[in-house]
Amino acid sequence: MDRDIVSQSMKTTGFSVALIFSFLSLTMVYSIAWGFFFGAFFSILNFYLLSLFFKKIFTPSSAEIHPLPAWRKATLVVAFLKIPALCGLIWLLLSQLHLSTFSFMIGFSFPFLVLLLKMIGQAIGDADLKIYGI
Repeated sequence: MDRDIVSQSMKTTGFSVALIFSFLSLTMVYSIAWGFFFGAFFSILNFYLLSLFFKKIFTPSSAEIHPLPAWRKATLVVAFLKIPALCGLIWLLLSQLHLSTFSFMIGFSFPFLVLLLKMIGQAIGDADLKIYGI
């Protein structure tokens, strides 16, 4: 599998969310359209921050002397502060702007669906190539 499938999926998700949001904003109530948009936005933001976190923590460094250098400690602190910050922002958006909770959940789940479909497509494509000996 491709190592960069997550970033490709997030780009595809961003484009798809823009199209779906434009359709929803013209045909539905604003709370549904914006709920979907903010749900997808927070999910993409969460994926992006998690990928940065894992790249920083698990990328080997040649100049490491200590088992947990200061920049890794700072990265861990930021990662643990990310969860309450995102949850607080989500609560604030849902409570103050009166967004649709169901559409928010659909939007938050949408990047996972895109990632799943991309991985299935890539696995099927790799299997087809193996059948033909490529």
